[in-house]
Amino acid sequence: MKKIILGVLTCLCLSFSAQAGDGHDHGNSAFENQQLNVKEFELSATQIHNLQLQTAFVQPFVFYDTITVPMVVDTMHDAAPLIHGFIYEGQDIMKIRKGQSVAFTLDIMPNKEFQGKIVRLEDMIDPQSRLYSVYAATEEVFPRNSQGLKGEMTIKITPEEKALGIPITAVQGEFGGYFVFVRHGQHFERREVFVGHKTGNMIEVDGVREGEEVVTLGSHQLRYAAVKPLAAHEHSVNEETRE
Repeated sequence: MKKIILGVLTCLCLSFSAQAGDGHDHGNSAFENQQLNVKEFELSATQIHNLQLQTAFVQPFVFYDTITVPMVVDTMHDAAPLIHGFIYEGQDIMKIRKGQSVAFTLDIMPNKEFQGKIVRLEDMIDPQSRLYSVYAATEEVFPRNSQGLKGEMTIKITPEEKALGIPITAVQGEFGGYFVFVRHGQHFERREVFVGHKTGNMIEVDGVREGEEVVTLGSHQLRYAAVKPLAAHEHSVNEETRE
């Protein structure tokens, strides 16, 4: 009886091994594994429609570094508020200077952005809260009775720098590197890029050219779409024809 049971189990194991042959790895299909290595490929018009892809053009953008900190409206005098920002213990206080531009929003008005400038900073840390204090002023009209309202202050800590940028949703990371999908009509190219400054929802990139079209919404789905690999020479011919 034991020999019969052992024989049945052996047959079952061999059967499962045969079904999980080449192309199966931790539940991924053979095609998915292949697609991860495809650099250039083509999609049909139906596939593009079903994926609901959205794109953006690579364009020059003004970048700068910022620090975002919590704040509170400290005082109100003739509708002119003094904004009190709190810098956490660390190196950030060394980057703050009088006269730097700030933008801030109130929790009760998250869609309204006010502009101002740093007018005072205290570089002595509060021994209890372990926070530094910075103060900004604005000439914009605040809501009445705003004293004590909380929000966020964003301080511009570097000069403006113009560089090529794309929406951050277009950038994907893998193995410590970054890549985007560049669209040429129905042809797509997976291209490695280097990233730099991030301002708002835009990120600086090196590895793409101004005017190229990158996939934003649907970029992740492209890694697993059923694609037709595109030969390198075919892509080159199409590029020359388009130019």
